[in-house]
Amino acid sequence: MLRPRFCTYQAAGQVARGDLRRPVAMALLITLVVLYGVMCLYGSWRGFTGDFDTGTVELMAVNIARGEDFPLFWYGLHYAGALEAYVAAAMIRLFGFSELALTLSPILFSLLWLVGTYLLFSEILDRRGGLVATLAAVFSGYYAWYYSFALSGGYSVILALGTLVLWLGARVCRENPDRARLLPHVLAIGLLAALAIWVHFFILPYLLVTAICLLAHWVRRRFDIVILALYLAGALLAACGLIPFLVVNNGRLGGSSISSFVPSLPHLRRSLDILVHRDLGAYLAWRGDLAPDPARAHGLCLVLCLFLAGCALLYVIRRRHRHLLLLLVPLLYLAFFLALFLPHRMAVIPTPRYLFGPWAMMVSTMWAYSFKLLAGAGPARRPARVLFLVLLLFWAGYNGLGDYFFVRSMARVRQERMQQAGAILGMVRAAGLKAVFLLGNEKYGYGGQKLSALTGNRIRFVSAGRERYQKNAQAAEGEPAYGLMCRAADRDRVTAALAPLRVAYSLETAGGSTLFHGFRILGGPGRAMGPGGITLRLLGNATGEPANLLDGSMSTAVTWKGGASPRSVLIDLGGERMLSGFWLFAPQGPAEGTMQGLPVSYQVSAAGADRVYRPVLSFASRVNQAYVQGNRVWVSGYFGRAECRFRPLRARYLRIALTGNREVRLSGIVLFEAAGPRPDADLQAERVVALLRREQARFTFADRWLSAAIIRALGARNGRLPALPRFNPRADDQDYSRLVVPAPGLVLAPARKVADTCERRLRAVYGRHAIRRRVDLAGYSLFFLDRAKRKPGQGFLYWNGHLLVRLQDFHDLATIDLHRSGLPFLDPGQAGTSGFYHDGWTNGRGIFRDLHLRLAGDRHTLVLVTGGNSPHGGDPRALGLRVLENGRRLRLLRRQGASYLFALPPELDRLREVQVLSRTFVPATRDRRTLGMDVVRILFP
Repeated sequence: MLRPRFCTYQAAGQVARGDLRRPVAMALLITLVVLYGVMCLYGSWRGFTGDFDTGTVELMAVNIARGEDFPLFWYGLHYAGALEAYVAAAMIRLFGFSELALTLSPILFSLLWLVGTYLLFSEILDRRGGLVATLAAVFSGYYAWYYSFALSGGYSVILALGTLVLWLGARVCRENPDRARLLPHVLAIGLLAALAIWVHFFILPYLLVTAICLLAHWVRRRFDIVILALYLAGALLAACGLIPFLVVNNGRLGGSSISSFVPSLPHLRRSLDILVHRDLGAYLAWRGDLAPDPARAHGLCLVLCLFLAGCALLYVIRRRHRHLLLLLVPLLYLAFFLALFLPHRMAVIPTPRYLFGPWAMMVSTMWAYSFKLLAGAGPARRPARVLFLVLLLFWAGYNGLGDYFFVRSMARVRQERMQQAGAILGMVRAAGLKAVFLLGNEKYGYGGQKLSALTGNRIRFVSAGRERYQKNAQAAEGEPAYGLMCRAADRDRVTAALAPLRVAYSLETAGGSTLFHGFRILGGPGRAMGPGGITLRLLGNATGEPANLLDGSMSTAVTWKGGASPRSVLIDLGGERMLSGFWLFAPQGPAEGTMQGLPVSYQVSAAGADRVYRPVLSFASRVNQAYVQGNRVWVSGYFGRAECRFRPLRARYLRIALTGNREVRLSGIVLFEAAGPRPDADLQAERVVALLRREQARFTFADRWLSAAIIRALGARNGRLPALPRFNPRADDQDYSRLVVPAPGLVLAPARKVADTCERRLRAVYGRHAIRRRVDLAGYSLFFLDRAKRKPGQGFLYWNGHLLVRLQDFHDLATIDLHRSGLPFLDPGQAGTSGFYHDGWTNGRGIFRDLHLRLAGDRHTLVLVTGGNSPHGGDPRALGLRVLENGRRLRLLRRQGASYLFALPPELDRLREVQVLSRTFVPATRDRRTLGMDVVRILFP
């Protein structure tokens, strides 16, 4: 027999006193759903067009509808499931491609969210309260309305699924079902939760509140073991939503931004400040072309919200003895959401859209609870009911007008964007292009996703930098009908970047963008000069040795501080030679593939034995990475170089005068002399592929152009590509190490003009046995490698996409991708760690557990690579730095920059645990965490 206090809940299907009958409530609910559907369709038709973000979902839907791709997650975002894109693809198959058809996907989920809102508040209150909550959700502001029809990547999906899960949890708590009636509820909760977990981890607050409701039901059922088993089965079903994460992330859940929390009081204070002063204000204010001044109405709306919040709180207090847990369901959701959201880095990003779900829940709760307080039965409540009706009409009118003004302004934006997109597509189609590289910031680059979708992905618009859709990026690498596009305002910068390359091209402008296409490369390839006989002098405020520019090492560089003083490099060739150009390389930045420090402007002059310098060319462009590979021109992106090509001239001295006032950092200069005509690049690629097939090569290190040709011709083998893919930090298949460790089946294929340089460096580090065979073609040389032992003290060899360079600093080695390189390493982002923050800092006791790492050969050194941000200048004694392996303390050998070398016991062949211990400190910044060491990586060279 149930306890008496649980008998106060009404029975299932029972109509509360004064409540609406089911047919009437259903008719009103359908009216509200139809009204909101019409509003969303009108907003989509008048005011929606894809941008840099929503265009990603559009492209996904197009590819799914055409059967070309079936992604589990957003392109480039492995924490946002693609459910919205699959429904949008179904709409394309039903109604054909249009942006209106695409938005039917979020609209359907938004209508489901309204139904869920009605069901939830009908369960908590009654049908009248559910209808009031639904009406409040319909008029909850332009933010919630816009993201109800915008392809935002799953916000409306989470609202729909999460609200339904909450309703089912509240229903179980209210009706107290027995085992048989509980089973369908648990199965439905598990299925909806699995879908929602796949879509986005924003479902967590909904699941936590639902778990509390189910726990209350279990307590009321006196801890029934069968009910517990049902709950565990539902939890197991919900956990299936994690399977896509495990599939994409190679069995790991870490690494996504969803775990990027900042547990510090300054961050929380800043998050709260932004929440109160920016985000909530954005939801209350109007936006768009405003005819009236909404300031007074805005103030009245704010006062109204405070009044409704007070009424809702009073209602909860009055009804706390009957329905306290049910009444707290929406409030607990808001509390859990804020508890998870405010410590997260997203809380300080200027995107209030993250909050439109909690905002809609808060609005529905305030209006529904205030309705129950003010508009109850009885003649004494008539003035309160009239007041409530007036306030509700004011709220609906205020937000309805806000929606109108917003969509009116968006209609103009939509028209402008569509005109620009039409002009750009017309320009690209007229040029006969199949691939276009977008040069600009991330927003401009991501805008290519929409342009690709508008063409049915028949023309691939890809970012030159961080591209979300790697398949398009890789396909564009080898497309002969290609072009470069930038904003019209950046045309002069790109033109200046192309000037030193000796290329001819066509240029057109339309839709606010400029298109460069029809490239023709002039002049021969040249031949790299060896360092012998060449001497350099550095003028100006330079730090570093001149030899650093010729030693082929990425770990050594020359730096010129910013300023107006003359800065230049004087090069003596040792005799007159036929110069044809040079390459400039910069040191690698904090992330792999980034080259920071290349000059944005310089002047080149040459002189003969008379030392009379004559100008050759002048370069000035903020786009400082431009080069030629194969028959292609590349501008910007990763692993670039600054290339200067000019007509061959006889000279002994070359001067590169750095202009401007920016800091310049150079790690290498490669000089070229004239060497015959330019070979047919396509024919060279065919010959390279034929040789690789004949020799059954496993993997080839080649430049960007040749790698694309190899991948296109040979395809993937057992899921692995035969050459380096287009480098892209957002891609999920970038575990291809550029560290060159000679082994059977590996091939090095540099351009013929730098082949001798690469061979010298291979022999210097690995000896002559590393090269099994060398084949020279007109444009490329192929080195078929064999297993060889690295010489001590010679560093490592790294393929930077152009030639082999040496890495001598362990800090440089730690910034590159070492997967499949054969070099053992430990990363704080890997599983099985404790005591590490998300950014690699320890709390004073960072531990790598359950390693089972085998150390073969002579690897008896452990290198702890840090970011160099520790106090006391990194002094290991002052830091109290200790490293323990399997509980034994290791002996510190020496310190090398920001790295610390420890001796491993000679008999050690397997590591099970490594501990990094140190003293702790609290930084004198906004970050108030207790920190130890900033570990980047642990190496076993």
